[in-house]
Amino acid sequence: MKKIVLMSALLTLLCSCASIEMSSGHLRNTVPRFTTFTTISPHAMATCIGDHWAASGQPKLTLTQTETGYTLQSTQKLAVDHAQIPMYFVEVNTSREGSSVRFYTNRADEIADRSMVSMIQRCE
Repeated sequence: MKKIVLMSALLTLLCSCASIEMSSGHLRNTVPRFTTFTTISPHAMATCIGDHWAASGQPKLTLTQTETGYTLQSTQKLAVDHAQIPMYFVEVNTSREGSSVRFYTNRADEIADRSMVSMIQRCE
C-alpha cells in the first residue's frame, strides 16, 4: 500500500513538473503574485529591486530594457533536460505617475514570494 501511495505521489510530481511553461511570456499571461504602482522612475525602480535582491544573497536577476520599461528575471536550470526556466519575473513599466510593477513566479514557495514582495516594497 505504501508503494502505491509513493508511486502515485511521484507520478503527480512528475506530471506537475512537465506542465511548467518554459517562457517568461507564459508567466506574463498569468495573474501576477503582486502588483503595485509608484512615483519612482522605471529605471530607478528596476535597479533598486535588482540591487536589494542581490544583496540578500538570492540568485542574480537579469535586467533587460524593454520598449515600456524594464524586466528582471532569474532562471533555474532543470536537471532533467538542462533547460532554463524563468523562476522570478518582475516587469517594471512606465505608468502615468512613475512605474507599475508586476511580480510573477513559477515557484510555489511562499517565503520566496514574500521576500520578493518585501524587496519591491522597500524600493517604493
